Formats: sequence, C-alpha cells, structure tokens
Amino acid sequence: MFLKSPVSRKDWKEFLKKTPVVILLLIVIMLGIRFIITAYFMISEALRAGGGG
Repeated sequence: MFLKSPVSRKDWKEFLKKTPVVILLLIVIMLGIRFIITAYFMISEALRAGGGG
C-alpha cells in the first residue's frame, strides 16, 4: 500500500532528521511539566506541614 508512495529517500532522511528533535522536545516538555507539578505539590505540602504547625 505505502510502498508505492512518491516519497523519495531524501525526503525520508529529512523527516527522520527532524523527527527525533520533535520527539525529544515533547518528552522534555512533558517531563518538565510533571517535575514542576510534583515539585510544586511537594513544596506546598512541606509549607503546609511546617507552617501550619
């Protein structure tokens, strides 16, 4: 089905060159957001535990 696509090998190389960067960016962003959320909750919990009591 897809074997007869008119995409040349050069296009594939360009695509593969760009794709890992995009995937890495997405992973870094997701991990960064998760880390920020986790750190925020940990800090707020620590402040609540320490300051409340």
